[in-house]
Amino acid sequence: MIKIDRQNFAEELKEERVLREHIRKAINIVKKRKKTHKNSQILEEKKLRNFIRTLILEGTPPNADSPGPIHKSKGMNELETLLSNSQILDKLKTSYQSLTTSVESRNSFRAHLINAVENILNNIDLLRKVDEAIKVDVGEEIMGPEGLVDPNKSDEDKKQDDFSIPGMDLTGRDEAMEAFDNIESQIKKSYGKLHDPQDQKLFRDYIITNLKMWFDTWEEEMSNVPEPTTDEYEEEIKGEAEEL
Repeated sequence: MIKIDRQNFAEELKEERVLREHIRKAINIVKKRKKTHKNSQILEEKKLRNFIRTLILEGTPPNADSPGPIHKSKGMNELETLLSNSQILDKLKTSYQSLTTSVESRNSFRAHLINAVENILNNIDLLRKVDEAIKVDVGEEIMGPEGLVDPNKSDEDKKQDDFSIPGMDLTGRDEAMEAFDNIESQIKKSYGKLHDPQDQKLFRDYIITNLKMWFDTWEEEMSNVPEPTTDEYEEEIKGEAEEL
């Protein structure tokens, strides 16, 4: 029978607890440093992304000495004013990042929103063509699509049908529909000012490009990036769990 020296055992136990405490403190310090480093990396990445967006949006490097729109195209000036001087991006980000339950909802939001923006621009272009046709052929009856619409449906149901993309998540659709209602008039106003075909094309192309990039950024902000670990840390966590 092995005789246990209680005093030595107690001292060893005390030393082990002290060692554990030191390890715990060291882990916390490492975690804080990693978090600080990670935050610094995120900040630098955001600065880089903003710079890249500026290059894409403007087509030229930003010039701090020349504030305000400086593009050669009125279409690009109008787009910059729309995205930088309004709350459009803040509203879209808040709505998009509220969809925390599933990525399917966020994908649906993104698809519906971009599709809605394209549709409203298409509708404005169509109305312009109709106006031109009326000017050329005065007195000719212009037939609308009313005959294709179910008269028994409410205006809200018709609006939802027009907005919907078949097969996509409905929660994301409804959130996108509400968000689009808040920004639709601003987009119409900006695009409605443009009558030159080249200005219209640049506005159309780059509003979609910028929206896609912002959605990418907002999704990355929501991603759970695995944190690096060590065997010692995992053993420490396991040991603490066993003590409970």
